[in-house]
Amino acid sequence: PPLMRQKLALASADNYINLKQYNKALKIFDTLNKGDMLEGMQDHVQFMIARVLAGTTQKDAARLMWQKLGENTENRYIRPRALFAITNLNLAENKISLKEAIEKLEPLRIIWRGDQFEITLLNLLSRLYEEEKMYREALRAYREIVTYFPNHPDNLNITGKMADIFRTLFNEGGADDMPPLQALALYYEFRNLTPIGPEGDKMIQNLADRLTEVELLDRAAKLLQHQVEFRLSGEDRSRVGARLALIHLLRREPRQAIDVLELTGFGGNPEALEQQRRLLTARALMGLEESDRALGLLEGDDSREAKLLKLAIHWKEKQWPELIRNGEALMGQRDDPTQPLSDDEVDVLMKLAIGYVFQGQSGQLNYLRDYFLPLVEDGKSRELFTFITEDTTLDYRNISKLAAQIGRMESFLATYRSKIKEGGLSNAVQ
Repeated sequence: PPLMRQKLALASADNYINLKQYNKALKIFDTLNKGDMLEGMQDHVQFMIARVLAGTTQKDAARLMWQKLGENTENRYIRPRALFAITNLNLAENKISLKEAIEKLEPLRIIWRGDQFEITLLNLLSRLYEEEKMYREALRAYREIVTYFPNHPDNLNITGKMADIFRTLFNEGGADDMPPLQALALYYEFRNLTPIGPEGDKMIQNLADRLTEVELLDRAAKLLQHQVEFRLSGEDRSRVGARLALIHLLRREPRQAIDVLELTGFGGNPEALEQQRRLLTARALMGLEESDRALGLLEGDDSREAKLLKLAIHWKEKQWPELIRNGEALMGQRDDPTQPLSDDEVDVLMKLAIGYVFQGQSGQLNYLRDYFLPLVEDGKSRELFTFITEDTTLDYRNISKLAAQIGRMESFLATYRSKIKEGGLSNAVQ
């Protein structure tokens, strides 16, 4: 039948063009023309002749034929293929940018669906998206291929490409330019690509670092909670548990901090990690009004972090002699006594001054003012420190109000906040 002969002729011509045997393809078209068998298939033949022209260096002529087909044909099969061909040709010859190519190709996804052409289109779009760092769009385009064409022989390779993009995003800094919430949404959309083992754990930690740097503590906590419950064990679980406990402390959730520290205990931890876990446990106990237990955990620990935490506990309990002892030790171990005071050192200084006031140690108060006032750079802090240490009769009601104001600062947790800003949550608890 004529229709069958037409279809077979087009299939043969297409095969010859794919094999770059262009003369054989043209001979088929000539035979069809002489036999008056082109009716209803002129657009198909024009499209394929343009392919021959493009393959024989007559690219301008091919471009013109495809352009006319793209603008004029009503054939739903040919129109998207012509527009794809001319866009692909212009892209190969650097006549359009990647962004322009994407803008021309995206509408074609709507015009034609459901065969090898759609797979070819999605593959090209995915590559362009990736080169333009449009990672979400690249992953979604690849996902369409493996979802709607489950038996496609290249699906394993496509899944590998998706995994590579995911790795680029969350282990090689590709998501660093994204807003943190957008990066988190992208992670959750494609979280099934998270590798099993250390590489996947690193991805989650990198994302948690970014979230904590911008104070999205609740989102970071959910990520780490999943890790400690389902992915980690041993020392790694204990370390991530400490990071999660720190987040709970920053969110003023001491009970949750204690719970996660108890859940993630491990007997084989290195001493440095155990020390950090003790510090965090002590801070959580302080928040639960168990100061004696907290101080018991800190006994024998002479680290700066332990001294800062003891200072906070003594301040809370109004244990002025012990506060003075810790405050003096902290101010006496500065690396460079002539350098301006940092924010946490100003906090220690203020509390030490208040301790001297309540203990009636005016001589020490005067020494504190004379030695440290020149090192306090912040204007408001200078005024407050001057007021506390000035040689006048102090109204203890005002001092009590000041003490309440100063008590809202806490150098122990402030130190951890600084570490998070400098290098993320993983820098704060190593």
